[in-house]
Amino acid sequence: MSVNGSAHWNAAGGALLALLCACSGGGGGSSAPQQNVLQAPGATPSVAREREAGFKADSDIRAKLRAQGRLIDDPLALGFLNDLGQSLVRHLEPQPFVYRFRIVKDPSLNAFALPGGAIYFNSGTILEANDLDELAGVMAHEIAHSKRHHWMRRQKATALPSLVTQIVGIGLAAATGDVAPLVVAEGVNQALRLKHTREFEEEADTVGTAFMVRAGYDPLGMAVFFDRLNSGKDRPGYTLPPYLYSHPRSEVRALDAVERARSTTIPGSVDPKVRNGFRPAQLRLALLVDQGRTTLQPNLPAPNRALANASLNEARRLAESGDGLAAAAVLQSAERREPNDPRLPFRRGELLAAAGHSADAIAAYRRALELDPNTALAHYRLALALKELGERGDAVFHLEQAQGRLNRQGALLHSVEAELLRLIFPVVRRAGLVAGGQDIRNIPTLVQRSREQFDADAGRVVWWAEIEPQWKERRSEIEVRWIDPGGAVVAQGKVAHDSSNYTFAALDPPPGGEARRLGIWQAEAVLDGERIVRKAFRITPPE
Repeated sequence: MSVNGSAHWNAAGGALLALLCACSGGGGGSSAPQQNVLQAPGATPSVAREREAGFKADSDIRAKLRAQGRLIDDPLALGFLNDLGQSLVRHLEPQPFVYRFRIVKDPSLNAFALPGGAIYFNSGTILEANDLDELAGVMAHEIAHSKRHHWMRRQKATALPSLVTQIVGIGLAAATGDVAPLVVAEGVNQALRLKHTREFEEEADTVGTAFMVRAGYDPLGMAVFFDRLNSGKDRPGYTLPPYLYSHPRSEVRALDAVERARSTTIPGSVDPKVRNGFRPAQLRLALLVDQGRTTLQPNLPAPNRALANASLNEARRLAESGDGLAAAAVLQSAERREPNDPRLPFRRGELLAAAGHSADAIAAYRRALELDPNTALAHYRLALALKELGERGDAVFHLEQAQGRLNRQGALLHSVEAELLRLIFPVVRRAGLVAGGQDIRNIPTLVQRSREQFDADAGRVVWWAEIEPQWKERRSEIEVRWIDPGGAVVAQGKVAHDSSNYTFAALDPPPGGEARRLGIWQAEAVLDGERIVRKAFRITPPE
């Protein structure tokens, strides 16, 4: 989606958004979920390629905007936008990407999505929204562009050979405001792509509406935001960018959005945390823009560190004696007496996480970050706890917050970046099992014959996996554990690999001609002590 109702438009911004709309994605619409709406047509695009191109462009854009002081990284303002985005994404399984959300300090009404799930909002778009449903409409539209692979589908339809290069050029144009890098990167006639842009904008409106409804947002919000764009045309200095001539007129899109809203029943309600966070986030963002800052420090009374120190010492004594939960209780009691020392909830979070109480640890870490949102270690610990609960998007948000607060290389920064890589780029693209005796050096030809059932007297069972390119250099470090129906690890070892991206491991027959134990087995691949994929299969009686 492209949204523009402001006199602050300039040539570079117009060209940037034109290419972004053609290449990637945008914000919300409104309509009831329908199967034919939510399934993308055609063959599955290369998600790995989208991920890689988008990650490169996103890294370039963020680095240059940060250097200019235009990238808002305030953990509370940006945290709200992440909460809004994740509230939509949670209803979109399976998710092709880990979605990340950015705020650019710019008064114009604009939002765009890069391939691979990075979505940018200008501050003006957030501040202009009258209510949460309007902003959710823009967000849902942008997510729809990424979810429906518009960038890759556009490339396939037009056979443009250098779109990855163009995406990198987008990063230069966005960061510098200079249209020249974008023109060099584009290298083709923009008019060739207008038809595809229009089709994708219409699709993102419709699909984005379904996304809104699933998450409990009122789809009328998108129609209201379109009306706001229309009213912007009367502002002095407003001009319609040429590329928008081929898009559906915003008046028509508003009418379509109203019709979808009329025929929609909203099945649930929005998370109160997101609903209640909208106005405070707007006020904080307005303050950031007004003060020319990218983040704010909390304004709290100084804590009584002596009181906190005594409780921390007592908690350490209890933890060293093996009673971590009692230590956490001591700290919780201390927080009631001294509520402004972030060390108390942070240490309590560590103790709870060590005891396996992930949900309680998350609440403790969040409290520590309310008191001091700029502590990199707290963001990192919170990210690990969120990852344990499967909250990949929120984990990535806090890892990026930690990364941005670590100014030099070190063990913590290395750990943060390793976790980011693991969450954004999965190690295994696909995996399966085949019967032994086949030529496992030719794994690609066996993929179509992957099995989930084997006879008890069968020979070798071979596990295979296609490794994502980002992990190719480390594939020899992967181990595969073979787990029998009773939960025992009966075999374990490093994988072998061929000259491509495939790797494999084999479960040999039991010694002495014994039959394998009947029931459900598992082949579990592990890297750095962490499971990366698990395949279940059944051993049945011999025929």
